[in-house]
Amino acid sequence: MEDLKMVWKDEYSVGLHEIDVQHKELLSLFTRVTDVLEESSSWTDVHYRIVELRTFAAYHFQFEEALMRMFGYAEHAGHAEFHQQFFVKIAEFERHSILGDAKREMLQFLFDWLFSHILKSDKDYAQHILSGAPVVRS
Repeated sequence: MEDLKMVWKDEYSVGLHEIDVQHKELLSLFTRVTDVLEESSSWTDVHYRIVELRTFAAYHFQFEEALMRMFGYAEHAGHAEFHQQFFVKIAEFERHSILGDAKREMLQFLFDWLFSHILKSDKDYAQHILSGAPVVRS
């Protein structure tokens, strides 16, 4: 299996400083989950790290979705649905962690999802904002 260590690279930048800072934190939290699984830690350690990742992801996704609404990003609803897919999978992963059955293989989905999220979906809405989209007035 490929190495699931997530190390920030400049090419992951979407060009919005705060989003890049949050993405770096997501990658760091993901790596902590990977590390605790590799250490064969107790189920409580694994569960704590997964909850930590989920909690920060919720904050990050709310922030992103607010930006999308603020700048009138047309694909906002689809992007928000993409976020919900993450929560469905991470909830499954959490359940497995409580049972002491979390496996490194379960991380593959999260790994693929995060990279797809950052490198494709987030770059799309960031480009929309950076292209000079006006703030939507309600």
